[in-house]
Amino acid sequence: MKKSALIVWGITLGLSLGAVMLPVQPAKATEAAAPKQTLELGNAVYYYKDSTMSVQMYGSNDNLVQAWKKGNFLTIDYAKGKVVKKYSIIPEDSAAAQKQNEAALGYLQSILPQMKPYLQTFQRLSEQVPLK
Repeated sequence: MKKSALIVWGITLGLSLGAVMLPVQPAKATEAAAPKQTLELGNAVYYYKDSTMSVQMYGSNDNLVQAWKKGNFLTIDYAKGKVVKKYSIIPEDSAAAQKQNEAALGYLQSILPQMKPYLQTFQRLSEQVPLK
């Protein structure tokens, strides 16, 4: 990481200090009778910016590298040069928007080796002030 970079980690204050509960949609119509599942996400904001890249993530502080790999952040906004990717775990309204969201996740997963040092730094910082 560059010495002139800005690293911010914080707990968001707002409507809830606990967690955001999101319904998880069944994968197939045949699973519609299954009990409704929920996904619990903490409410930490991670932000990194330097002269060439910025990334903002909103989600839990549980194993950030695995969360990036699995797409378990509530949102990720990434920009580096002309590459701008926005990902959200919340399903999109249209099929085209959902396809674009999944493509963004695929790209973000592909750059995990480059993002790993930043995620590990955020992990270390977040453990100093736990969310729960």
